[in-house]
Order: sequence, then structure tokens, then C-alpha cells
Amino acid sequence: MIETFVAQSRHVVGAGPLTLEVFWPDSDGEPADITTNTATYSVADADGTELQSGSASVDLTAVGRATLALNASLTTRPRWLTVTWTRDDGAVRTSTHELVGGVYFTLGQARAEEGGMHNPTTYPDEFIRRARDAAERECEEICEVAFVPRFARVRLDGTGRDELVTDHPRIRQLLSITEDGVAWSADEVAAVIVEDAILRLDSGYWTPGRGRFVAEYLHGWDRPPADMLTAHLRRAKYGLDATESKVPVGAFSTVLPGGQQITLQRPEAKRTGDQTVDAIYARHSDDTPGFG
Repeated sequence: MIETFVAQSRHVVGAGPLTLEVFWPDSDGEPADITTNTATYSVADADGTELQSGSASVDLTAVGRATLALNASLTTRPRWLTVTWTRDDGAVRTSTHELVGGVYFTLGQARAEEGGMHNPTTYPDEFIRRARDAAERECEEICEVAFVPRFARVRLDGTGRDELVTDHPRIRQLLSITEDGVAWSADEVAAVIVEDAILRLDSGYWTPGRGRFVAEYLHGWDRPPADMLTAHLRRAKYGLDATESKVPVGAFSTVLPGGQQITLQRPEAKRTGDQTVDAIYARHSDDTPGFG
């Protein structure tokens, strides 16, 4: 079972210090005026360990934003971070951030692709970022694998056998294991044999018990295959921009100018409904034991 974590923002690791931010709303949900406030923060890892704390920077304009500079030492690998922000008047906000090993396409690629999102007025940077994030999440749910390095924290049942099947294929690095809340030593973690989505013990067995183990690891491809770029850009553009389609939302069929009626492709749990995209995703789907 994947531990519950919904990231409000994603950041690519490896570029040095990162700036994390939070926004305070007013009673109408609009940005609050916090220019008279100060704020502190505490950054926690996926297991709740505090990694960094200090005084936040509050914008000098009434946009409700506070920021912090994340230490470069925390940006060397993918991870989940939760930040608790506390104002001097006692108001508290929490923000969640996912550090990832890459993106499926850059803003420059989105604007350079023929027929793509080159118009910055129609497709501002923030639209492309949101569309890219949505396309990445959808792709990984359909293909059941990440195409850039990601972090995961999962709770697993002890099997009484020498192997555990995890929630993700292509495990890159096993970071930690806890058993009934007690952390395994570095040597014990290093002795676990990683075989794609399986954690195997060379000797002994995984003690039976529901939810007994928690594993943290990195998983996913180094980078998306070349043919994925077309699929990702199509989903980013057409998946969010409904104005690009002339077919009414929810329609099952449409009539061509000559009167011919055609049946439309429909999105499903494991299909986008776009034949070009679905064919590419099918080529790279990772059918792993324990999936689907």
C-alpha cells in the first residue's frame, strides 16, 4: 500500500538550492495580506523526521506568500517533503512537495513542437506546468511505471516467504526498511536483493503480518523513451485544453460533413481515448507481478 502523499508542487533535483512556497488565503479564499506578519517553518521527510527549520521570507506585497530556501543537501535525490509554516499570530499552513529526477518534457520542447503550445498568451508557462504534471500522473497510472526517477514509501504485508512484491516496478535503490516501526540497519538494507519490483532475502523470510514493513525506495526509468515525447505533448495540450476539440464533451459519436457517422474513441481507466497516445503507452506499459 502506497503511503498517502499528494504533492502540491514538483521540483527537479540536481540543480542546487530550491525555493519552496506556501500561500495563505483570506476568508474568501483569495491571497491574504500577511505583510505585517513573520513566519517560521519546519521541513519534514516522508517519515516525519525534521530536516530543516528556520525563519520564512514573507512577501512585501499582499499576495499571501511565504518562502524558504531548501538546503542543497536535501536536493540530491527524489523525496517527499512536508513543510509546516507557522505565522507569529498562530496561523498554520502545511504544504507538500515532491522532488523528482526529471520531467517528461521541458517548456522549450512544448513551445517548439509543431502544432504545440508555442503561443505564450494561449499557453502561459503555468498552464504548461500544470498540463505536464497532469499528463505525467495519467501516464504513470496507465503504464504502471514512472518514466523519470521518483521516490516512494510503501507499507507491505509480511509474507512468511523470502520475497515481497512492492507497488512499483524498476526499483532503482532501496533506501530504508522499518519492521514494526524499528529501522533496519544499513547493512541489513544493503543485503536485500532488489529484482525489479521484488525485494528478496538471501536467507530468512519476511515475518508474516499485515502492514508490518515500510519500505522507502527510488524507482522508475532514467528518462522517457524518445517516442513518449509525442504522447506526452499531445496529452498535455489536448488533455487540458478542451477548446481544441470541436466534439461535444461526452459524445459517443459524431457526424462528418459528408453525413458519415463515426464512433469515437472513449477514455477508460487504462486508456486516454487518443489512439496515438494509447498505442505508445501500450508499447511501454510495465506489466509486473502484483500489478493490475
